[in-house]
Amino acid sequence: MAPADTIAAAATGTGPAAVGIVRISGPDAFSIGRRICARWPDPLVGGRAHLSDFLFEGLPFDAGLVLPFLGPRSYTGEDVLELQGHGGHAQRRLLIAVCSAGARLAEPGEFTQRAFLAGKLDLIQAEAVAKLVAAQTDRALQAAQASLGGALSARVGELESELARLRGRVEGLLDFPAESEGAEAGLPLACAALSERVGELAQSFSCGRRLFSRSEVVLVGPVNAGKSSLFNALLGEERALVDADPGTTRDLVTADVELGGLPVRFVDTAGWRAAAGVEARGIALGREAASRAAAVVWVSPADAFEPAPQAGWIQVSSKCDLAPGQRVAAGALAVSAQGGEGLEALRAALVSRLLPAGSEEELLVVGERQAQELAAAAGALARAAAEPAVELVAEELAAAAGALARVTGTSSEPEILDEVFRQFCIGK
Repeated sequence: MAPADTIAAAATGTGPAAVGIVRISGPDAFSIGRRICARWPDPLVGGRAHLSDFLFEGLPFDAGLVLPFLGPRSYTGEDVLELQGHGGHAQRRLLIAVCSAGARLAEPGEFTQRAFLAGKLDLIQAEAVAKLVAAQTDRALQAAQASLGGALSARVGELESELARLRGRVEGLLDFPAESEGAEAGLPLACAALSERVGELAQSFSCGRRLFSRSEVVLVGPVNAGKSSLFNALLGEERALVDADPGTTRDLVTADVELGGLPVRFVDTAGWRAAAGVEARGIALGREAASRAAAVVWVSPADAFEPAPQAGWIQVSSKCDLAPGQRVAAGALAVSAQGGEGLEALRAALVSRLLPAGSEEELLVVGERQAQELAAAAGALARAAAEPAVELVAEELAAAAGALARVTGTSSEPEILDEVFRQFCIGK
């Protein structure tokens, strides 16, 4: 990815749409615009839109808006041109015209990589752009926006500043041992305290992961326990067939929903009983799904409740409307798919199971790479706290500083940058 050339990509989807946008960035962005725009704005004013026909081989094929952004006051820091045509087919023609005029197709994430290289974004903010695109819920969107707005960068910056002060103390001990007598007092506690803070930030990824990865919630239990009815009730629509005869569900039935701001996939499974043939295979598929699920809901009827065969599963005493006098088993939630009783309590229990305690904080680590580097920094600080030799303390603190620098991208190898931006979609 060489910032010296000019790149172009579709910035909107290629299917049927009212508007199709092509984005161009680089030193030749405006000269390319002059070649394909029948009317070029003069004078050129950044951020001001103009109407023009778009030309290919000298012939007009569409008309739309021409929107220039002058570098360095643009997303990439370069001259940027957006051409807004009509719909997906015109957009494809527009992209062909732009590339014929001298641009090349951008690689995934190349626009944001150029923004990073130009100092417009740090690496945390750059990764947040990809998360913003991938967000499927409002909660995920808010977490990505917090990172893009610099909240996470500011927190990491605070940790880096505190670490720099610790390193200064240690360097003083090494350079002026005679004058620094007693200066090491409290250093292990300071390293341990900073390790805890960095570690807590790294652990927030356990919540951040849930926001951007769909969690599977699997419903299991004996036949005719009301799993499919509960599945439909949780969705608010009929997706799984329900019948009085046991064994109606043979295969896995899935549905994607938002639950408490989390993307969740509910999975309905075949009822457990001794069976053969296709039904036995369906039961086996349900057991396999439960083994890898983020949460498992054990559904058993209130009038013949059986406790969950495995600890940690959420237990539901189903069909409680048909057994109003039945005592609810300890640790189980009384639920009626027909009347809606207990559904909200079940949803709340699922959200609590999927999100760890303290996840209500808006500032979250949303990238696995960031979490790994933060965990490495916390580990190095913990080792520094336990190390009696000042020289080795200095080495561990340097390792922690390097890990934090890789989080923000102030010290990142080209291989890391390539891996980060390879995960982007084209056009971002």
